[in-house]
Order: sequence, then structure tokens, then C-alpha cells
Amino acid sequence: MAQWFPLNDIARTLNIRPDYPNLVGDLNSWLDTGDPLADAVIESYAKDGTSIPHDIVELLLREFSDDVDDHVRCESTSRALRHDESRQTLWKAINQVPAWVNQELISEGQIVFWRHAPAIQIVLLFGTLVGGFSSPRINRVLVKTGYLSNQHKVYRRLLETAQMVNQVMIPNALHPRASGWESVIRVRFLHAMVRYRQRQHNLPQLYDELPINQTDQIATILGFQCTVVTGLTYFGINLTVREREAYTHLWRLVAYYIGVDDKANPCQYGFEASTAVLRDYLDLYFKPDPQGAKLSNGVLRAVSERPPSNVPIEYSAAMSRLLISRNLADALHIPLTTMGWTLLARFSFFTIRLANALAYTQKWGQAIIESRRERYPRLLQREIGRHHTFSLRLALDNQGDDLLDGVDQVGGKSVALYFGSGVLGILRSVMLRWIDTLCSVFGFAQAKPV
Repeated sequence: MAQWFPLNDIARTLNIRPDYPNLVGDLNSWLDTGDPLADAVIESYAKDGTSIPHDIVELLLREFSDDVDDHVRCESTSRALRHDESRQTLWKAINQVPAWVNQELISEGQIVFWRHAPAIQIVLLFGTLVGGFSSPRINRVLVKTGYLSNQHKVYRRLLETAQMVNQVMIPNALHPRASGWESVIRVRFLHAMVRYRQRQHNLPQLYDELPINQTDQIATILGFQCTVVTGLTYFGINLTVREREAYTHLWRLVAYYIGVDDKANPCQYGFEASTAVLRDYLDLYFKPDPQGAKLSNGVLRAVSERPPSNVPIEYSAAMSRLLISRNLADALHIPLTTMGWTLLARFSFFTIRLANALAYTQKWGQAIIESRRERYPRLLQREIGRHHTFSLRLALDNQGDDLLDGVDQVGGKSVALYFGSGVLGILRSVMLRWIDTLCSVFGFAQAKPV
């Protein structure tokens, strides 16, 4: 664990125990468990001899909607299918809010996200995702499904994931049938479809366990929850105990809807307990290899040198090296960059931290949160296209072969070579963050994005 993640340092910063017991238990015991409820629904369509629909969530909404009369229901699906036991069971599970949910904590967790959105996005991209390709088992699934087969698909999947996260963070979005709930359930069926396709193509023998199993999903939730809280410390942002627990509670509910077994949910015991699960996961499964290095560098390339900022890949590499340990960065062959790029990345961290302080002020904090909540999804919508929720059809279409076309490792260049467009683009991005903050402070939340 210490080889890849400085848990002791972070534990001191956050005042938590680095040796906290893993209350979830043996992670290996979940390697052969998928998502029985969602898997059964997929199998039910296959057994009925019908093609598996691209948008199962939309079908379920029609089948079980109280606002649709029987005639419309019959047009969308037969009565036999509508009353299928597997679909009834799944719908009952996802169409209710668990008794343990504290709506006040959910709302506070969403506020934590918007208050720290710029820093969280950087942590998720350059820290969690780039560093997360250190698990060979997960990488094999990603490659085989074509999840990250070329730079265009990489970028598209990143946008889709960001879209899902943004929708989860909208107030009341995790109520059944709300937009965030729909997006999470669509991801759940995407995972189920991957498992189904692996079984259909007789691929399980390539792995020691079921693809996208409960252990993999535990890691996914920890990536969005635990590593965000720890990653914010690199910006000098230490969440309060209440903020950490609220953010953890939010992701506990997301984990429930996405298909994580209640007994395996890493967020059920609070933030400190979740760090213990992350510690054990890294100890057991983090083994960086050449394939992981190729995927990590591919993500860096996919998000670099894109208009309008044209951020150089060296800058992206410098950001990653600040957010993951040196040992892990070296193992993933994240290129060493010059001091200039490192200083520029640190400067970005500093400006984000400085601007973020305003989000805590009584006078301006709420305006900043509301502005980001309105502007960020709109900017993402403009980039990703017309789809308002995570699209299962798009996600499935992005599956392909196991090639990694265009995903190559990168080399390092001097910061001086990019001073013309790249550095100015970075400075422009920093300026836009300040403009965003100022627009929020002075009440221009509805202003069009620059």
C-alpha cells in the first residue's frame, strides 16, 4: 500500500487511522459475484428470444409507470414480459429509497461536490483515473470491451462519465426516476451487458474471476468517493468531518443503485472505514504493468491539446505526477516533466485553492455553488451533444476490439517550446476559473460560458 499511496501522510492530514480495520472483509470473496438482479434481467430478455434493448431503463419506466395506461404498455412490451419476475424484483429494489438514506446528508454531499468542483474534476481525471490503470484485471476487461480503444472513444467515455457525475449531483436527482437515478441505473445495465457479452463469447476463462464483479465495483465507488477526499488534500483542501461523511453517504446511495451488494458497500461505515477498504484493495490488486501504462498515457493524450485551451500533454503529465505517488507514476511511465511544467501545475492548484476559498464565504458561497451547478452541465452538454442523460446506446456502441490505436506513451518537452499557445491556453483556463467565480459572486449565474 505505502508503495503506491501515501496513506500515512494523508491519515495525519485528515486525522484518521491508517490501520483502521476493513469492515467489508475479504475482497477476494466478492470476485465471483456480479449483480444478480441486473444480470437476471439481461438473461430474461435473452431467454425470451427477443433482442436485448439498448435502453432497458426506458423500457422499465414504461412497463412500471403509473402514468401510462394498459394500451400504451402493451404497445411497448407484452404482458408476459412486463410481469417477468426478474424485472419485478429489480424494479422493486431500485424504485425505492433505502431506509438508511439521510436526505440532508445527500444534499450536503452534493454541495461538497459543487463547492470543490474544479479541484474534484482534476483529481478524478489526473489522479483517480490515470492512477487507476494499475489493476491488470480491470485493464483486461477495458481493453477487451474496446472501452478505451482509441483517443476519440477515450474522450467520449470521459465526457459520458462526467455527465453521469454531474447528473448525480443535481438536487433531488437520486430520487427514483430522476435524472441522476436514471444515469446510474443505465451504468448498472452497461456493466451487466459487459458481463453478458463476455459470457456469450466464452471469455470468462481469460480471467480468474467474473468481469466487473463486486470487487471491481467497490473500487469504482472508492474512486469517486475516497480518492476525491484524499486528493483534495493536494490542493490544501481538507474537508471537515461532516463534509466527508456527507460525501461518503451520497456515494453509498449511488453504490446501492449501481448494484453494489449492501454487505460489500465500502461507504456504509463512513469515510474512515472506506479508506481501509481502499488500502486493502491497493495492497491486493495494484500491480502496474505495460498495458496499464499504455492506458494511462492514452488518457493523458486524449484530454490534451484539445481546443480551446490546447493544454499540452506535458502539463497533463505534470498534473498527474502531483496527484499520484512518484513510484506509481514511474511504474505507469508517466513522463518526467521539466520544473517549468511542475511549477505551472502547482500554480494551477494554487489558483483553484484560492478561488475555492470564496465558496465557503457566507456572502458569496451559495452564488458560486448555484452558478457551477447551472454552468457545468451546460458546458458539458455542449461538448457531448444532445443526450441529456448517460446513454446506454452510446456506451454499448463504444465497445469494440482490443486494439489501442493511437494510445501511445508520450515524451517530454520543455515548457518554453509551448509558451506561445500551450502555456497561454493554461493561463486562459486559470483566468476562466476566476471569471466563473466572479460571475457567481456578482450574480451573473445566467451568463453564457466564455
